[in-house]
Formats: sequence, C-alpha cells, structure tokens
Amino acid sequence: MKIMRLAVVLCAAVVLAACLPVTSDEPIGSTVGMTVDSELLGVWRFTPNDGKDVIYFHFLRQQDESISAVLVEVPADNNDSRWGVYSVQTTTLGGNHFANVRAVLAQGKPVEGEEARMFPVLFRIDGSRLFIYLIDEHAAAAAVEAGKVSGETSGSDVRITADAKASDAFFTSVEGAALFSAELGSFAKVE
Repeated sequence: MKIMRLAVVLCAAVVLAACLPVTSDEPIGSTVGMTVDSELLGVWRFTPNDGKDVIYFHFLRQQDESISAVLVEVPADNNDSRWGVYSVQTTTLGGNHFANVRAVLAQGKPVEGEEARMFPVLFRIDGSRLFIYLIDEHAAAAAVEAGKVSGETSGSDVRITADAKASDAFFTSVEGAALFSAELGSFAKVE
C-alpha cells in the first residue's frame, strides 16, 4: 500500500512497511490539549541508509493551530516521486512530545477508509535533528492482550480503542511511552 507507506514515513510514519502502523481512536494528549510545537515547523530531510532516496517533510502551521505536513519522496533516479499531505496534531504529555497523524492526500487523491486512520508517533528534537518513533506493533499487541490498554488486534494490525482519559494515562506512564520503540529515523533540519 503506497499510501500507508508514505503515512508511516511521516510520522509521519516507515516507507518499507507493508501494513498499517499501530492506530488509535483517540488522539494522544486530548485531555491536556493540542498545541503547535513550533520546533517541528519547517523542512526536514531524511536519507535512508542505502542513500538511494531522499525524503522531505515540510511542517506548516495552519490558521486553526493544527499542522499540515507535506511529504515528498525523491528517488535517486528522479522517477516515480511520491508525495502526500497529512494532518498533524502535536502535544506534550508526561514530558514526551507526541504527534497524532492522519493521511489526507496521497499522490493528489483523498485518503479514505483504513488508510485514513490516525496513528500516533513520539518525536524528539535535539538541535537540528528530529527523531521519530512509532509504536512497536508487537509490544502494543502484548499490552492490549495483557489488558494494560484497551485495543483490538487482528493479525499484525493493532488499534488502540481506549477513551481519551485512559489513553493519556497509559501513554504518560513509562510502560506506555516505552511502546514507541520502533525508530523511524533521524531527520536533519533544512536551513
């Protein structure tokens, strides 16, 4: 699924993933409110280890205090570039920075159905580097199966179904934040 591969890269966000990232019915941080994390705004560049493609994220503040993110993947041969637009809500919860990401457009076409589901990411900014982490699907499935957080599992897909209060309480905990162990990568700020 090209659309979800782009979505996973973003935040969003894993270009090589073949399945949906862990999704959530409620945005993380909804009990404390969403704020635009101004450090995230601007253009960030990611070059995978193989050095073949370059991926750019451009995070733009919107008038409604949300963020739109434009992702452009440029292959080394400049053929078959892919792009997408995402809606991003950011918040700080328990000292961690989270983004709730939803794909809006892929290659200029609206994203619908399962591929438009929201997926949370944890991010850290250290100077001119942006580090993005996804929820590890195996760890999330184990947490759901153990009753630590409400959710559903189906094959490799995991969906967090906890209400806002329960979701925020879980992801504020060390155990909840530890689920964000699938490092997407390190992005360099484009000045």
